[in-house]
Amino acid sequence: MVVCRQKCYWNNFVITYFFVSALYLFIICFFNCYKVKIGKMSDELNEELNPSELGTLDYWEKVYADEINNFEDHGDIGEVWFGKNNAQKVVKYICENLNLEKNDKIIDLGCGNGWTLLQLAKNGFNNLLGVDYSPKAIELARSVLKDNGINSSTIQIKVLDILNIDNDETLMNFKLIHDKGTYDAISLNPENRQEQRAKYTKNIHQLLLTNGYLVISSCNWTQDELINHFKSGFEVLCTLQTPAMKFGGKTGQSVTNIIFTKKKL
Repeated sequence: MVVCRQKCYWNNFVITYFFVSALYLFIICFFNCYKVKIGKMSDELNEELNPSELGTLDYWEKVYADEINNFEDHGDIGEVWFGKNNAQKVVKYICENLNLEKNDKIIDLGCGNGWTLLQLAKNGFNNLLGVDYSPKAIELARSVLKDNGINSSTIQIKVLDILNIDNDETLMNFKLIHDKGTYDAISLNPENRQEQRAKYTKNIHQLLLTNGYLVISSCNWTQDELINHFKSGFEVLCTLQTPAMKFGGKTGQSVTNIIFTKKKL
């Protein structure tokens, strides 16, 4: 009986530890997003974000190392960034409103735990590629997809930094690019943020087919700012609204979702 109680106490401790860790991570990310978003409810479209550890590879390697342990111990895939409700809304729009065939090439930039890829596969898409510059994220995604019975013929995943694609011919002719947080992370990098953002825009334009779609979600940039950043190579197809918040007499959204189409240059 004593051994049983000790084991139960230990299991409860482990579960509580991972719950508190996940809650702490969520609060930190939400605070950073909320703080930046409120601070940028202005007419300034060229302002840079303050650097943050959320823009570094080391940070995400630590995050996903913890989430791998949590998945192995408890089967929890980890955080769905920017909220599951918002992510589901984006996936639903992709599946129901965009002119896509089930075998069109789709790439998920910064795929993390593979949640978006999994949802797209469940909706019948079968030519999916997930990339992330964090090896730990890719390790977690592989485990999650395997656990859900998804094979490599439907979803391929690999470690890749979108800023260093070096004219890779396999990274061409995508009908859709999905980005939920990668552009944000690049924007928060402590070094060369403006140059890296420009390179990101150039590279994703190269990846897309003409009239292909860029579906981007951000908690750091406003709608007007994102449109301004991408106006040289993309035009707005639509925006997906999220709950608004008010602060200091101004109104904004905690997450910005925009669907762009590629322009001919």
